Amino acid sequence: MSRVHFEDEFRKLLMRVEPRKLELGVEILLRKMSEKEAQGVGQEAAFRFVYDHAKSRVEEMLRRAKACEIDIFMGQDPGEDETA
Repeated sequence: MSRVHFEDEFRKLLMRVEPRKLELGVEILLRKMSEKEAQGVGQEAAFRFVYDHAKSRVEEMLRRAKACEIDIFMGQDPGEDETA
């Protein structure tokens, strides 16, 4: 597969958490992938390793964000006025 394919996959993954510097994140993941390849890991395996690690971090960030949303609105309807 081409570098463009890997870039696209990393970009789609990172867009789930709406980073401020998306392209920097993509470049970092590509660099990590290149480092794995330099260690003798094949291109597909290097991609999978980096992607899976990044995916677990993205999912954890999303889980924490969702937990914060629930905590904020616990016991109060988001549209409810506290002064009523």
